[in-house]
Amino acid sequence: MHPVLIPLLKGREDRYPHLLEQKFSRVFNEVMALWGKDELEDYFTSLFLSDRPDRQGFPLEALREISFLHDLYTESMQAAAAADVWSNEATRRGLAEEGIEYSKAGFFRAVETGNEKAMRLFLQAGVDINLQNTAGWTPLMVAIFSSSESAANFLIDAGAKLDVQDARGYGPLHWAAYRGFEKVTRRLLESGIPPDLKSHAGLTPLLQAAAMGHVGVARALLERGAGVNQPDNDGWTPLHKAVANGYADLVVLLLKAGADPDARHASGATPAGIARQKQHAAIMALVCR
Repeated sequence: MHPVLIPLLKGREDRYPHLLEQKFSRVFNEVMALWGKDELEDYFTSLFLSDRPDRQGFPLEALREISFLHDLYTESMQAAAAADVWSNEATRRGLAEEGIEYSKAGFFRAVETGNEKAMRLFLQAGVDINLQNTAGWTPLMVAIFSSSESAANFLIDAGAKLDVQDARGYGPLHWAAYRGFEKVTRRLLESGIPPDLKSHAGLTPLLQAAAMGHVGVARALLERGAGVNQPDNDGWTPLHKAVANGYADLVVLLLKAGADPDARHASGATPAGIARQKQHAAIMALVCR
């Protein structure tokens, strides 16, 4: 096996390009000679897309080996770039002045505290804006849930991925609705994020907004077509949530959008029934017939 490839295979030794090395040694040796150089990407392209009509193509198995080599090369270059990111001494010194460690954990700490100067230093050094923490959250999700609307907008402006979801199915739009971040909510909706995006428990952003009483966010979601009676997996609707938490202004908005005061939860509870139970006079006048 070629010494360049041995440490990169990591349990994939059975995919070593023996055919290419034995039958197409000129090509194999050229790839090895160019490994780590900018010219290799162009060479791979020339192997896949020849513009010479008289050139005999590679057999399928050889093409598979070339493709695997290309994937291996891409992996190695990405790993090398990631390693280089954390060796930037100028960035380390700049972050030290902010009291932030130059590490993955430090990046998330900068996001959690809304330290935009530190966040900018991480990104300028080439740190991946879509890094995931141990919970599977990206910096944008952390910013929305734990920091501020300003920090969230900073990351969106910097190119953060918007259509991400964590292991429980929650995405940035869920947490923007939960926090009442109307500007971020509208930006996410304008980017094409579905207004009725569901978590694995069936929670929609409108349910999140209704539970917290965020009228402006709820209005933005409804304007984009959010289902006013869309329940979670247990049958709670946004109106159930708004009534239970005593948000009269939100109840008015939801009713105008067509919310059903008689929608039934799995337990049989309805928004009207919850209003009677809590004896909230203003809401009873709205939902009790």
